[in-house]
Amino acid sequence: MDQMKVFYFVCKHKSVLQASRELHVTGSAVSQHIKALERELKASLFMRTNKSIILTRAGEKLFGAIAPFMQNISDTLKDMEEDSNSPRGALKMGAPVEFGINHLPKVLAEFRQAYPMVRFEITLATPSKLLDQLVANHLDLAFVDHGHAYKKSSPVSTLTIYREELLLVCSREYYRKSIKHDHSFENLSRRHFVDYVNHCAVLKRWFLHHFKRCPSDFDLVLSVESAHGIASSIRHHMGLGVVPRSAIKSELKSGTFTAITTPEPELVNEIMLTQLSAKKPSLAEKAFVRFYREHVRL
Repeated sequence: MDQMKVFYFVCKHKSVLQASRELHVTGSAVSQHIKALERELKASLFMRTNKSIILTRAGEKLFGAIAPFMQNISDTLKDMEEDSNSPRGALKMGAPVEFGINHLPKVLAEFRQAYPMVRFEITLATPSKLLDQLVANHLDLAFVDHGHAYKKSSPVSTLTIYREELLLVCSREYYRKSIKHDHSFENLSRRHFVDYVNHCAVLKRWFLHHFKRCPSDFDLVLSVESAHGIASSIRHHMGLGVVPRSAIKSELKSGTFTAITTPEPELVNEIMLTQLSAKKPSLAEKAFVRFYREHVRL
């Protein structure tokens, strides 16, 4: 049983190191269990490379057989751990970087005043990465930008908890030298851009919203997974970027940043609280969603 348990966690995390941390044993102990299991089964279960661990066909077959059993044990133990009237245990959550840094700590502190036996493990990343982790059951809850777009392809339920305007902006100097009050599609398309990911997902959303079309190719000079990083690059005249209005209020007020406007209303982004639709939520998850719905005002 110990060998199967070790094998399961190595497969789950695709990492001996991560498995050893969750099992509270050394990496060498994990490796020894895996080697013993391979000797017992007379089969190689993993292909080991410098960067990752890949299951062999035999490993995939074994993992497929034991994964539901191990998950059922995990769910049962979680249920047994929780008192019916008192949520407790770890709540694994994911959020965009700025939202997680600027908003979540206050909410979590208030939640723990009501439920002191709940602790949190927070992952900060882009929406696509958070959803991948949620679907892989590595997160219990995730705050995700533009959740409706992902809902179509991900088995998640969503709750809209925040709306914010997204503005295309540049520095005053860049505006004076390159934009020159010309907010046309043709002029904007030829400029330098910064975005959160190299495929320019947010820029594409902005152009589709305002012009119903996108440039064939963005001249992307920087990608960084942070609104503060985008704002900093804009401040240094690197080009145009899309930033939440709430993150650049002072720059807009002082004239340091200039927003690009069109006859269309500003693009509105939604922050969604997402959960796996098919997963049975823990008491801690239920309590947090209920708390957020009833008490949190952004």
